[in-house]
Amino acid sequence: MNSSWIITIYDWSVNFLMNVAAAIGTTYEALNVWIFVIIIPAAMGISILMNLYFIWKSVRHECVLRETSSS
Repeated sequence: MNSSWIITIYDWSVNFLMNVAAAIGTTYEALNVWIFVIIIPAAMGISILMNLYFIWKSVRHECVLRETSSS
């Protein structure tokens, strides 16, 4: 199996994160923690909560529509 593209993308990503870390004055490891342990899980949690809210709002709106159409 040829995985050279995976290695290329990984190397590019690591170099990018190292450059960003140097530009903002932190380490590569600290930037990894901020991105993959704090920011992405927080964004996913917010996204899931927003989706659940909109699903709940949609279901509630359908119930109201059924009540008004059956009257």
